[in-house]
Amino acid sequence: MKIKKFTILLILLSLAMLLVSGCDDRDLPTSTDAEYKIVRLESTVDLIYADNNVTFSYISAYVRDNNNFGAAEIPVRFQTDRGSIVTSAITNQSGIARVPFYDAGEVGEATITAIVYTYSQYDATEITGNDSKSIKITIAEKPAIGNLTIEISSNEFLVNQSVVVRARVYDTLSNPVADSTMIRFETDRGFFVADDGETNMGSIAIIPTQNGMAPLRLNVGQQAGIGNVNVRIDTLSASENYTVRPGNPFNLNVNTYLADDELNLVEETNEAMIDTEYKIVVQADLKDAFNNANPNKVVRFETNLGTFYNTSEVFYQNTNAQGIAKVVFTPGLAAGPATITAFANSDTLSSVALFTIRSDELHSIRFNTQDQVNLNVANTGGIDSKILYVSLYDINGNYIDNETNIYFKMIGAIPGGNSDVHSPAYLSGQDENGVVHTTSNGGQAAVSVVAGTKSGVIKLRVSTTEEGLDSAATNVIRATKTNILIQAGPPSYMFWGIPQHDQAVAIGGGMWELLMNVAVKDVYGNPVSYGTSVWFSMESATENAMIQGSAYVGNGPDVTANDSNPSEIDSLSSVGVAYTLLTFSSELSLQEITLSSETAGINPETLEDDIIITPLVYELPWNEPETDMQVNPGHIDFFGATPEFLWVDVIVRARDGQGQPIQNVTWTFTSDRGTFYDFIVTSFQTNEAVSDEEGYARIKLKVFNYEGLPSPDGVTPGQQQIQIEARVLGTGISENGRTMILKYP
Repeated sequence: MKIKKFTILLILLSLAMLLVSGCDDRDLPTSTDAEYKIVRLESTVDLIYADNNVTFSYISAYVRDNNNFGAAEIPVRFQTDRGSIVTSAITNQSGIARVPFYDAGEVGEATITAIVYTYSQYDATEITGNDSKSIKITIAEKPAIGNLTIEISSNEFLVNQSVVVRARVYDTLSNPVADSTMIRFETDRGFFVADDGETNMGSIAIIPTQNGMAPLRLNVGQQAGIGNVNVRIDTLSASENYTVRPGNPFNLNVNTYLADDELNLVEETNEAMIDTEYKIVVQADLKDAFNNANPNKVVRFETNLGTFYNTSEVFYQNTNAQGIAKVVFTPGLAAGPATITAFANSDTLSSVALFTIRSDELHSIRFNTQDQVNLNVANTGGIDSKILYVSLYDINGNYIDNETNIYFKMIGAIPGGNSDVHSPAYLSGQDENGVVHTTSNGGQAAVSVVAGTKSGVIKLRVSTTEEGLDSAATNVIRATKTNILIQAGPPSYMFWGIPQHDQAVAIGGGMWELLMNVAVKDVYGNPVSYGTSVWFSMESATENAMIQGSAYVGNGPDVTANDSNPSEIDSLSSVGVAYTLLTFSSELSLQEITLSSETAGINPETLEDDIIITPLVYELPWNEPETDMQVNPGHIDFFGATPEFLWVDVIVRARDGQGQPIQNVTWTFTSDRGTFYDFIVTSFQTNEAVSDEEGYARIKLKVFNYEGLPSPDGVTPGQQQIQIEARVLGTGISENGRTMILKYP
C-alpha cells in the first residue's frame, strides 16, 4: 500500500514539473533609471533532489547595459524562497553571473530571483535603479537508487595504458538519476586522470553524473598484476577486475650461478674449476621499462666456449612467470674465459656475462708474443723497455688458474754485457744472478725487458723453477724466446738527401718552399729510432731564406702537413729520416747556401763521438723554369764575296715560375752554321754563356760568307737557314731559334 501511494506521488510530481518551466523568466517591476538589465535567467537543470546537496543546479544571470552589451564586473544579487543559493556573484567579461543552487534538505518549488542594481555616479551607496528576473526550480524527494553498473572496455591492458571507466546509475523507476549526482570511484592499481588528460587525481575520485552516466579515465599504472576498479553511491557498489600485462621487454640482465643437480641455485659466481661438482646455470632476467617481469618471451643464449646442455653453442629458452630463463652451461674440457650472450625482443636487447673456467695442472708455458719484439737502444728516444707475458696451460690447452712460481732470465751473450763503455740490457727487478722471480695470476706471468746502450739480440728463458733456467736441466717446464732485438744504436753518422731540380713549391709572394731531409744511422749502418731529435740550421745568416730548425726522425707527416703540395711521405715517414722545410725567395734560385744538421748521442761527455754536425753547401733549385730565345738579326746579307763574315746576337732569358729573373744559369749553344764567341770578348771562342742578374745569357755567332748558298738564278739571293739551340744541361730545358743567310749575286 505504501509503494502504491509513493508511485502516485511521483506521477503527480512529474505532471507538476511539466507545468513549471525551469527557465521561466519573469519580468518584475523595473526602475526607469536602471542602467543594467537582466535579459535572461537560466538554470542548468530544473529538478534537483532533497539529497543533502548532492544534486544541484547552476543559476546564470545574463546582464546587459543600456547599449545592449554584456556588462562585466557588475554585482548581481540572488535570493530564493526555498533551498540554498550563493547570494552574490560578479559578472564575467560576457556579462554572466553564475551561482550554484542546492536543496538544503527542503522539498517543494523554489522561486529564485536575480537582481542587479544601478548606483548613483555621485554616491556609490545610493541605488538609482534595479532590474530582476525569477525562475522556478523543483526540489523533489530523492528517489531511491535502483541500479548501479560499471563499464570498462576490456579486462586486459598493458602497463601505463589509459581507459575510460563508466558508471551508470538509475533510480527505482529505471530513470537516469538526476544530473550532478556524485559517484565515488576507487581503484587499487593505477590512478584516475582529470579531463585535461594529464592531472593525476589519485586512486579515489568523486565526479557528478550527466544523464545518469559518470565517465572517468583510468591509467592502469606501471605495475603488472590484477587490478580492481569500484564505483559506489549510497549503499550500492559495482566493481570490475582487470589484468595489467607487462610492457615490451626493456631490460635484460644475465647472471651465472653454481647449482645442484636439481638446478637449485647454490652460489652466484663468474668462475669455476673445470672439474667442479656443481652445474653452471646461466640465468637471464627479462623486464619491461617499469621493472615488471616479462613472462613467456624467447631468450637466445650464445657462447664462444663450451656448450649448453652438452648440445650446441646456441640455445633458445622461454621466460617463466617471473620473466626468468635458465640454461645449463657445460664447459667440457675447455678452460678459459667464456663470453655468454643473451638476446631478447628480436635481438634488440642483449646482455653479456663473462664466466672463467679455471684449471690447475700445469703442462706447458708459452710466450704470448710469438713475433719479434723490437727495442731501441736506451736513451735514444724510442721504446727501450717492454713487458712480455707468458701463459700457463694444462694438458687441454686451458689456463692454469692457481698461483705458480715463475722464473725469468736472459741467457747467452747479453748486448753490452762485456763492454766498459756500454750499459748492458737487463730484466727489471732481477737479482744478482740476473733472475726475476714472480708468481702467475690468472694463468699468466709477466717480466719487463729493458734495453742497454748497445744493439743486439736478447734470448729470454722462463721456467717454473730456477734450476730449469739452466740449459742442462731436464724434465722441467720452460720456454725460450730468441727473437728480442735491440735495434738502432745512438746516432753515429748522418747524410743529406739532395732535392731534385724544380722540386720546390710556390707559396706566393715570391717565396718558395723546399722539402729537405737528412738520414741518420747508427754505427752499424742501421737507421736510428723514430723520435731521435735533429736540429737544422744555416751556417751563417742568409738573406731571404729561413729553415725550420726543430725536427726528429719520423716527422715527415708533421712537416708536410704545412706543405701546400704534400709529398708522398704524408702517410708514412721514412725510417731513419728527419725532414725540414727551407723557405727562400726567387732571388736565391741557383744560389749556394750552407745548411747544417745536428743530432746527439747518449754520451754527451764525449762530444766528438756523440754529436754529429753535417754541413751541406747546396745550390737552390730553379723552380718552374720559364725560358725564351731571341736571335738578332733575323737574316744576314752577303753580296758576292763580301763581307767575309757577319755577327749574329743570340740572347736567352731565364725566369722562375713567379716571373723573377734567374742568374747563374749556364747555357750550352749549338748551331748547324757559324762559330760561337763570347758576347763581349769576340776573340774568345766558346759555346757557353751564363745568365746575368736580369736573367739574360748572351753569345755571338760568327757566320762566314762561304756558309751561304749562291744565287740559284743570278738574280735572287741564295737562302740558307741556320738552326740555333740552347740547352741547360741535365735539366731538359732547351730553346730554339733561327736566322737566315741571304747571299746576293
